[in-house]
Amino acid sequence: MFKRVKKALVPMILGASLLAPTHVFAEQPVKIFLDGQQLSFVADPFIENGTTMVPFRPVFEKLGLKITWNPDSSMVVGEKSGLVIKLFIGLKTALVNDKFPKLEIAPKIINGNTFVPLRFVAEATGKQVSWDGVTNSITIGERPQAGSSTDSIHPAAGANINNTAPTVFRNTYWGMTMSQVKEAEKEASLIGSTRDLIFYEGVSLSNINMTVAYKFSNDKLVSGTYSQSNKHTVNNDYITDYNSLKKELTTQYGTPATDSIFGSDPVFKNGSASNDDVAAASEPLDYFASWDIGGSDGTEIFLLLDGKDYEHGVYVMFKSKKYAKDSRKK
Repeated sequence: MFKRVKKALVPMILGASLLAPTHVFAEQPVKIFLDGQQLSFVADPFIENGTTMVPFRPVFEKLGLKITWNPDSSMVVGEKSGLVIKLFIGLKTALVNDKFPKLEIAPKIINGNTFVPLRFVAEATGKQVSWDGVTNSITIGERPQAGSSTDSIHPAAGANINNTAPTVFRNTYWGMTMSQVKEAEKEASLIGSTRDLIFYEGVSLSNINMTVAYKFSNDKLVSGTYSQSNKHTVNNDYITDYNSLKKELTTQYGTPATDSIFGSDPVFKNGSASNDDVAAASEPLDYFASWDIGGSDGTEIFLLLDGKDYEHGVYVMFKSKKYAKDSRKK
């Protein structure tokens, strides 16, 4: 039974969470707006494996960074009060003050122009970065003072097992349009959108960093998915995260309607192996629980720990039964 449910659910959950802006490629030049002004570049920005690369000088100067180029070490330095950013051509490790963050794409020189990862540089200076897949543009501005949003796991304030189905996900209601959802989502940071998905970051559930994906059908909100954004080197930590979320969901909605574990990896199950063994675990492992709230027009809730081939993650999906059913009829 669980295998059949999981086979149907995983593409839906991962499809709403993993098709994030890292897979959006530009068919037209990317437009960059910083504090309301469009930046001009001597060479066009481009997107490589989901990372927007830009000529460094206009961005550094607009961000108020004093620029130094060290040709001997192929190093770009940007400095301002309390902040030093060092990027190295061809290296995926940067230096920000005394920390060594990793980069998705290394800085590079193309036709005499030095390109750097835009989001990394902007966020290192405290800015908020938003991607709009419809207009193929990136907006960089001040990060909200409230900071990251720390959510209760349940989608509606006051919704629990003793009353009717929760009709909202976060601050939004099932059936809302994409523009209404964008207006309502004030706490998280927009990172991208497609024709029927919007993605946000900066959310914490049970002290787990999450991204959020809103999914639409015919411009009506049908589901919302939290996807774990932080990665663990010890795979048993994913089980800890799963159990923490399951405990909170159970507190809100009662005993799960489905509660299953499927997997052949003993390292996960008994936790007795060394950390190196756990980190190397590659066999399939799935933990799954679900809740059914509010009858035929209510909300289904799915909690999934999905893992195979060294890749693991925890996901929580809230899905409107009414609007999902309506979308299947069309």
